[in-house]
Amino acid sequence: MSSLKNLIAISITIVLLQIFVVAQPDTTATAPNPNASPTPIASSANDRSASPDEKRTEVQFNYTYENLTNNFGDWHTASVDFIHNFSKRQIIYGSLLATKRFRQRDRQIIVGIYQPLSRKWTVQLEAGISPTHRILPKWSAMAQVERSFKKGWNAQVGYRRTHFTAARVNLGIAGVEKYWGNYRAAYTLYVSQLANTGTSASNRIQFNRYYGEQVSNIGVSVGFGRELESLGSRGVLQTGVQSAALSGRHWFSRHWGIGYDASLVRQGNLYTRGGLTIGVRYKF
Repeated sequence: MSSLKNLIAISITIVLLQIFVVAQPDTTATAPNPNASPTPIASSANDRSASPDEKRTEVQFNYTYENLTNNFGDWHTASVDFIHNFSKRQIIYGSLLATKRFRQRDRQIIVGIYQPLSRKWTVQLEAGISPTHRILPKWSAMAQVERSFKKGWNAQVGYRRTHFTAARVNLGIAGVEKYWGNYRAAYTLYVSQLANTGTSASNRIQFNRYYGEQVSNIGVSVGFGRELESLGSRGVLQTGVQSAALSGRHWFSRHWGIGYDASLVRQGNLYTRGGLTIGVRYKF
């Protein structure tokens, strides 16, 4: 147990150092993909494993390392996330996130809410802002509605507006998912439009299995299609994209758990990106 506590302490220290230690800017860093999918904290917050009347609070410390080919440099991201469930469908969440590419750092604050409108309808609202916005968007806002159907079926449709320093992105989201037994399958379509450039579409397919008394899960996902990639001063390109990921959450006890994610993304001929995320989770 002492070894586990030491590992948790080290992980939290690394995350906090990544968020709060400031480095000098480096103008060679590139902008992130404007077709970015919904935030990880939102996916984590919308956890269907909770019982309808369960109230809980969860804190997460996450660190991500990504290696890019073609001399694009490594990416580092750290975040501290907060989730509070008032009930299964009424949730608030927030995230303090920092990213580093080369010697340039950026920070972002994200807040969001899931709010039931009726027995079958739920709305999600999310907003994010970056006070530095060297790499991350100046601001973003999303609204999404979900409709529940019989036999474990759900459908979602949403819209996200994102303002980068050199780009304005409109992202439409439409998805369907199915729960049965200890399993979940989902499909999501992303259609993005970058100002004065064009429209592209990409797809994501997910499969998850839930297990254990504390409802851990493991899942795989694949993505494919075309995306608009903003390279800052280098311009904007539309490229094909293929991705695969293995992710999960494992609870060791009622309070302590870990999250993990391993991914591989091929962004056309620009680069191939391999990433690994590890996180410590505490709920009470």
